[in-house]
Amino acid sequence: MWEYFDPDDNRAFEKPVPVTIGDVKERAIVLAQLTSGEKALYAQLKTNYKDDFVQYQQYLKEEVKFRTELRKTVSPVKRGFLKDRFTTREWLEAFKTTTKSDNVYMIGVVKAKHRVFMGSKYQE
Repeated sequence: MWEYFDPDDNRAFEKPVPVTIGDVKERAIVLAQLTSGEKALYAQLKTNYKDDFVQYQQYLKEEVKFRTELRKTVSPVKRGFLKDRFTTREWLEAFKTTTKSDNVYMIGVVKAKHRVFMGSKYQE
């Protein structure tokens, strides 16, 4: 799953563009208008397109799984950040910025834990 949604990688999977006979030879409409070398090139491009399309479909499946899991595990307060119109990458960025604790909060947590620890250490 992280192959598709690495927060540190800005790579995006885009839907592959279908290959047409016109991509191999301008103004060609049917396969019979291609030479044998052009037919081989067309076949290879078609195979590459199919492989890319399978990869893209896998990405879409993983995205659905990831978004579903995120919705299940996120607290109700944070679910407001999970807008459907946002991409999965935008979701991750929103969580990165909203879940980061500020220094004042962290200092308060450390002081409270210190007080609890020091109070329990010297009790009889």
